[in-house]
Amino acid sequence: MINPTHNIGKSVIRQFVDKAQPGSINLGLGEINIPLHSSISEIGKRVIREKRIGYTPNAGLPELRKAISTYYNNTISLNGVCVMNGAQEGLFALLFTYLNPGDEVILVDPCYPAYDSVVQMCKGQIRYCSLSPEDNFRMNFDLLIEQINKNTKFIVINQPSNPLGTALTDSELKKLAVIAEKHNLTIISDEVYRELYTVERGSTILDFSDRAVVISSLSKSHGMTGWRLGWIAGSEEFIKPIIVTHQYLTTCANSLAQHTAIEIFNNCFEEANIYIKDFLDTNRILAEKLLHRFEMIKGEFHPFLFVKVPDNNFAEEMLEKKVIVIPGHAFSQRNMNWVRISYGVAEEYLIKGLSIILGST
Repeated sequence: MINPTHNIGKSVIRQFVDKAQPGSINLGLGEINIPLHSSISEIGKRVIREKRIGYTPNAGLPELRKAISTYYNNTISLNGVCVMNGAQEGLFALLFTYLNPGDEVILVDPCYPAYDSVVQMCKGQIRYCSLSPEDNFRMNFDLLIEQINKNTKFIVINQPSNPLGTALTDSELKKLAVIAEKHNLTIISDEVYRELYTVERGSTILDFSDRAVVISSLSKSHGMTGWRLGWIAGSEEFIKPIIVTHQYLTTCANSLAQHTAIEIFNNCFEEANIYIKDFLDTNRILAEKLLHRFEMIKGEFHPFLFVKVPDNNFAEEMLEKKVIVIPGHAFSQRNMNWVRISYGVAEEYLIKGLSIILGST
C-alpha cells in the first residue's frame, strides 16, 4: 500500500502535456527546443571515445566540483558541492536529508510546482507567501515574515522565478539574508534559469548569505535537459550528509554528463550559453509583439511569459485547439486567470501557436 504522504499525482504541467492531442504545439514545457550547441556535441563524442564512462565519486568528479566552485567565485569550496542528476534530484536529496515531521517550509506563491510535492513527500509542512498580481508579484517581505514561526526550517526561492521570469534585486537578497539570520533559517535558492538573462545576470544568494544553499544545473542554460546534470552548493557541513542521501538515491550523477560539463565550464560555457540566449531573444521579441494586447509579466529572464487571460479555463480551451499552455493554478494555490507560455520552440511553431491563442480571444 502506498504511504499516504506519498500519494501525490503528476504535476499539472505534466498532466496538461499528457492530455494534449497528437500534433499539439507545446508552449508548455520549460525546455529549450533547439539543437545542442556543436561544441557540446563534439565534447560529448570525444568523452565517449576517450573516457571510461563508469562510476564517479558520490559527490561528483573533483574537477567538476572545482569548476562549479570557481563559477561561484570560490564563495563555496570544492567540498561544498554535490553533483546531481538534475536540479530536482538536488532539491529532493536536500529536503529528504533535513526535513523532520512537523518542520515547515515557506514557498513563494506562485512557484515551480515540484517544490510543493517534494516537501510533502519528505513529510514537511508548507506555508505560502502569496504574492499579488497588482504588485507584479514582487516579493512582499512583511507577508514573508508573517509566515515564519518556531517550526520554520527553510525558505525556498526561485532566482529567477519560474513561472514569472523575474529575479530578486541585490537589495531584496540582502533583506532576505537578514531575515534568515535573524530567524535561524536556511534559504534554498533554485537558480536554474540564472544564465538565461536578457540584460544582466541576477546575483546568487551565495553572495549575500552563509545561511543559503543553491540548486542549479546546465539543463536550461545550455539546452542539456536530457543530460541530467545539476548540482547543489553550500557550506561543507551542510552538503556532507546530502552526499550520503545522494549515494543511496542514484550512486552518482551521469558520468558522461559530468566529464562533458568539465570541458563546458573550462572551454565553452559562455559561447554555448549565448547560442541559447540569441535564439530566445529573437523568440521573445516575436512573442511580446504578437501578444501585445495581453497584460503580462515581462521578466528579465527567459524562456517564459506569464500572461493574463480571459478566464480560468483558458488553458483547457487551448488544449482542445491543440496548443499547450500551462494554467496559473499549476504554480499557485489560487485559481488564477493567468497562463505560462514558453517561447523556447522553433519560430514557425511559436507563430502558429500564438496565432491560435490570438484567434481565441
